[in-house]
Amino acid sequence: MNMDNATTAVAGEYLWAMRYALLLIAAYCLLKAGTNAYLAVFLWRNRNIRMSAEIEEVMKDVKPPRYSLMAVCWLVCAGLFLSGAFAT
Repeated sequence: MNMDNATTAVAGEYLWAMRYALLLIAAYCLLKAGTNAYLAVFLWRNRNIRMSAEIEEVMKDVKPPRYSLMAVCWLVCAGLFLSGAFAT
């Protein structure tokens, strides 16, 4: 069996379709980055809201998630997928 002219699905005729899948994943990553950035800004702007004493007592040890860090991580992931989509 001669494998000199073999074409695989990954390295051959269907490689162009990978770009669209990577772009779709990058769009999802950008959507998640925007959502997390919005939540980070929302929590930052509303950090001085006073609640009743009972609620403040219950929530004194509760820390919000680090949405800004998650937004940066999602942006890095989107950049990786975009660079993979347009790599030649």
